[in-house]
Amino acid sequence: MKPKHEHMQTVVGAARQAGILVPDAEQVDDYLRKFPRMSAYLVGVMPLAQRELGKGAQLSLEMFFSMESENDEFLTLMVRMAPYPKHVMSNIHAFTEKYLWPLPDYDGWFHVSTDFQKPKGL
Repeated sequence: MKPKHEHMQTVVGAARQAGILVPDAEQVDDYLRKFPRMSAYLVGVMPLAQRELGKGAQLSLEMFFSMESENDEFLTLMVRMAPYPKHVMSNIHAFTEKYLWPLPDYDGWFHVSTDFQKPKGL
């Protein structure tokens, strides 16, 4: 029998297996329930993100909730470092251009960014 929220366990499992934090797996699950087609894509992106962005960084799969609009929410892969190198934004942009711009036309949204905060727990 398949787990009730198989898509969450797959994405969360892939993220954790790649060494990516998932602070609130239930929020990720809630979002992917609305946009389940994103799951297969995200499973493949997690190890690529760790390989290309993870050196010296903490990656965290989180939900972003806009303070300006209650309907504006999306899944974010947050890149956190201490200290931040000058090239962090160009690395994020290059990753986005390579792996996210060719993203199939899904209804949901996935974003890679940084909040320029220290990694959690440091």
